[in-house]
Amino acid sequence: LVAEYRAAGYLGEAFFNYLALLGWSPGGNREFVSPKEIVELFDLTKVKKAAAFFDQRKLDWLNSRYLKQLPVPQLADLLVQRLQAKGWLNEPFDRPWMERITAIVQDRLKVLGDIEEEHSFFFQEMPPYEEDAVTKFLRQDGVGTRLRELKERLSRLSSFETPAVEQAVRALITEQRLESKDLIHPARVAVTGRAVSPPLFEVMSILGKTTVVNRLDYAAEKLASK
Repeated sequence: LVAEYRAAGYLGEAFFNYLALLGWSPGGNREFVSPKEIVELFDLTKVKKAAAFFDQRKLDWLNSRYLKQLPVPQLADLLVQRLQAKGWLNEPFDRPWMERITAIVQDRLKVLGDIEEEHSFFFQEMPPYEEDAVTKFLRQDGVGTRLRELKERLSRLSSFETPAVEQAVRALITEQRLESKDLIHPARVAVTGRAVSPPLFEVMSILGKTTVVNRLDYAAEKLASK
């Protein structure tokens, strides 16, 4: 069982913290307690006699708290190990690029395995497209035309840093008198394959111009309504 949780991406410290709380409390309604503190505070007289209830949501919450407090370089190392084991990241790789990804997903991870389940679009040539997201955001009148225009705008940018990408997208929204959601939601699905992602403009900057342009082109020609 422990091996299964480790494979899913639960940290040993979080699991230790959670198991300790199943039958014991440090007092003060505290739940996030480091292993070192647990060892120092543990008192056998405070162990509960009632049967413990395994709360998966609490374990997920605790694990996410531990992931959030890790320094970005350390969390990046853990993610790299998983990605390399899966064959999605090979040496040599761009370390600053990987740390940018780590920083943008850190607050969204419940377990390390979420990098594969929810953020695979960073590491694959084309993302797996969620059918519901494609139907809702791409198969609407005029979306293909908008994505093609966005592709052209972005392909002409000399800088692909986040502010430059955002400025180009918002300029097109203004010029075409669109609501932001009418372009940003389809662009998100086109680029990530998902209806929900980290902040889109930073995601696009991290992916880079070539990848973003190719995905917009594919979505406009193969997935979107004209």
